[in-house]
Amino acid sequence: TEQTGCSPEELLQWFKQYAPKQPKKNTSDNDENNNDNKKKIPYIVFVGQLSYKTTLQSLRDHFLSILSPASFPNHDASLLKIRLLTDPKTKTSRGMAFVELPTPELMYESLKLHLTHLDGRRINVERSSGGGKHSSLKKSKIQTFREKQSDYISKTVDGIIESFVKNGEVEEEELDDGVRGLCKRHSVQVVE
Repeated sequence: TEQTGCSPEELLQWFKQYAPKQPKKNTSDNDENNNDNKKKIPYIVFVGQLSYKTTLQSLRDHFLSILSPASFPNHDASLLKIRLLTDPKTKTSRGMAFVELPTPELMYESLKLHLTHLDGRRINVERSSGGGKHSSLKKSKIQTFREKQSDYISKTVDGIIESFVKNGEVEEEELDDGVRGLCKRHSVQVVE
């Protein structure tokens, strides 16, 4: 309302009048056929800084260490799809992968693997924006995702530190800005 100067009722009326008409859905007794025709929204994370020795299986195991098979639809962990980018000549890992998850909840849960260790490397796990390789929109989305993820980690680490101070396990003076900054560069699991 603030940006348009219109009331919600006026906006709804405008939408009904000018919105493109959606084709009517074919209703049949067989819902399974209708579900197959729906466009699937991919929930993809980018995994970077992988060791060149990382395999599909080791990456799958790392993801399943935090994502329980029971949390997948129909308890089917095979719905976790991984595309490990490899060098076309040597067939070895290029140090990055894309992981597709079936639900947004699993995607957000997998972000907890950001800055964890796998095969001797500290890996990055970030939301993927999809789209063209060099589009400015994609770069903008990725930057926004990174900022949100960094803010989340920062707030979570601050909460962990506050709980330690509150419980008397750590004195407030023991943790200067350098220590807090160091904690924020590690995964939440490491800080805990």
